[in-house]
Amino acid sequence: MRPERKSACLMTCGSILVVIGAIMAIFWPTIFFAQLRSMMTLTPDSTSYGIWSDIPIPMYLECHMFNITNIDDILAGKNVTLEVEEFGPYVYRESHKKTNITWNDNGTVTYYNERFWHFQPDMSNGSLTDVIYSINPIVATVAYVLRHQPTVIRLPVDVFMRMYHEHMFISATVSEWLFDGIDDPILDLAQRFPDLPINIPFDKFGWFYAVSSYFNIKTVLTPNLPERSDDRF
Repeated sequence: MRPERKSACLMTCGSILVVIGAIMAIFWPTIFFAQLRSMMTLTPDSTSYGIWSDIPIPMYLECHMFNITNIDDILAGKNVTLEVEEFGPYVYRESHKKTNITWNDNGTVTYYNERFWHFQPDMSNGSLTDVIYSINPIVATVAYVLRHQPTVIRLPVDVFMRMYHEHMFISATVSEWLFDGIDDPILDLAQRFPDLPINIPFDKFGWFYAVSSYFNIKTVLTPNLPERSDDRF
């Protein structure tokens, strides 16, 4: 190839690249944000829909338990300070999934958000069968609620509580303390009297007992939906 033709080809290619670069510099932001909007706008066919409906990011819940080690000294009336021993962490993998997804005509989305927790023994320091001694939260709650009540009310309640609880401490497994729940005769009795002035929605006590049912509630979302042709008129 002659040098003149080679130079002409290089100049032509260079000119074409310059023109393309100039066009891209002008229109690239518009193209980029249009593509990004199409990916992020929540629709059944969008890229973000799968991530939104079933979150793929792993989430973990770490629980630490504190076991009271000198209960006998406390019950014996000795002047001692409460001593505890830390157990854990007990690790759960948390998963989120949206179900019953309904796309409404008013531009909203209705769905239920389900959450599940799966114990991870390989990431935990301990077993769910570990026994933890702690303060009975039912007894402590009743005592706190009645702390300012007159003796004529506190005394019969105290007698009633002592019929079912020898003292204010209780032992249960880690699984019961967290998700499975602890049976308590006071809660059993409360379920038989629905007209009590205090609403007790649980039949067991646990820090996360029946928590999935409380997260599985109906939610209404107004996403950034694309404009429809019939909405413009």
